[in-house]
Order: sequence, then structure tokens, then C-alpha cells
Amino acid sequence: MKVKQFIKELQKLNPDAEIVLSCDAEGNSYRLFAAFGECVQSADGEIYDLDWSADDCCLEEKEWEALKKSKKSHCVVLWPSD
Repeated sequence: MKVKQFIKELQKLNPDAEIVLSCDAEGNSYRLFAAFGECVQSADGEIYDLDWSADDCCLEEKEWEALKKSKKSHCVVLWPSD
């Protein structure tokens, strides 16, 4: 799902409702939503925070810069509360 699709669906909901994340598809446990951020995803599925350096990601600088510039690699990550 893309961000614009997610926003469209959220607009149909109660704006005062609490956001809760399911820990798995079966709904075995739930956590309150705490934060979100834009990250990038590599071809092999690894997720990297845009604030990280190439060294933090164990990538070459050129590879890291190319990944950050690629619009297809950007994603939004939702983090649960502790």
C-alpha cells in the first residue's frame, strides 16, 4: 500500500481513535503505535533509517547514496510503543 492510499483510508475513520498495531497477522498481541519514519529498503529487503550513514548500513558510500535517491526504495515504517 502506498502512503496516499493509506491516507485515503485513514480519512474514513474516527480521527480521535487510538492507533494500535497488531504484532502478527493472526492478532495474537497488540501494541500502541508510537512513531513512524521514512526509511529505505534494499533489494534484499533490509530496512535502513535515512538518518544512518553508509557505515551504519554496512554499505559503500556510492551504494548508500543511490539507494537514498531511488524513490522506489523509500518506505514508511511504523514503530510500536515499548
